[in-house]
Amino acid sequence: MRRPPSRRRFARLVPGTAAGLMAVCGAVLGCGLTAGCALFDQSVEAMTTGGYDESPVDDPRMAAFRPVIDQILLDVVLVERPADDPLLGRALWDSVGEIGAVDADRAGRLRSAGFRVGVASADPPEAVRALIERQEVIGTPLPNSRTTRLGAGDRDNEVQVNRITLRVGGDTTLPTAPRQSDLLVVTPAANGKPSRTESFDTATGQMRIGCRTPQKGWVTFDLTPEIHHGPQAMRAVPGPAGLETAHGQRVRAWPDRSFEVTLTVGDSVILGLRNDAAPDSLAAALLAAEKNGHATDRVLVVRLADIRQIEGRSEGR
Repeated sequence: MRRPPSRRRFARLVPGTAAGLMAVCGAVLGCGLTAGCALFDQSVEAMTTGGYDESPVDDPRMAAFRPVIDQILLDVVLVERPADDPLLGRALWDSVGEIGAVDADRAGRLRSAGFRVGVASADPPEAVRALIERQEVIGTPLPNSRTTRLGAGDRDNEVQVNRITLRVGGDTTLPTAPRQSDLLVVTPAANGKPSRTESFDTATGQMRIGCRTPQKGWVTFDLTPEIHHGPQAMRAVPGPAGLETAHGQRVRAWPDRSFEVTLTVGDSVILGLRNDAAPDSLAAALLAAEKNGHATDRVLVVRLADIRQIEGRSEGR
């Protein structure tokens, strides 16, 4: 009859001692840290073709430590030009897909607020290219972003380019004005509600953007116009675990003027101002200004630059 392994031999097969457990944990953590560091050194092409570590997991117990997290890379372009510049009119909006970019109900609400929304493909039309070339950086960079200067340009024609990252399920704000000002917004009467006039001091227009992935290779973005105003102070703000304390301005959001678009890598959503937008409309508060005695309009372009998959640690471990 076959004899069972001795207790000493069994101890060598199953690391039940404290030293054995420490060795296993050290190996697991070492793998996770090494893969995470190497991941950020890889090229964009490697990211989009599954260049992250796809080696098989030898120990099934290690799989729980290696969930895959989608990280979205965005190129955010804010262009400011004279309001009568032809590139802000028909040349631009005839070349991008306005119809169908947003569902009919949301499109009507955006139109009444003075906005235009379109979607450009991965190969942008000439009007979009011409809109952003030979420009200058304006304003201040977004947090955790890289700002690029595009040429010398004319002081009346400026652009700010930022590369930002956004984790799927998260959100951030994109400023639509390079400087603070006093703003007035009139919300027209609708659905039995009277018109409403609001004034904001020391204010900037912002678009809050969140994202989710309905299917592989596609990202749905939710955009909501906001005005951040007043002095900086410690305030209670919504967070993942409920109300949290953060330092910032007051925020007035318009969720009834929010909209969503679904893009694949290379596509862009373009937000602009309608020619017939009222001077006190929400869109004008976010995208119109006066500079050097001349009326200027701004266009916000958000391009889905890449979808990266990174390894994270599972919650609860």
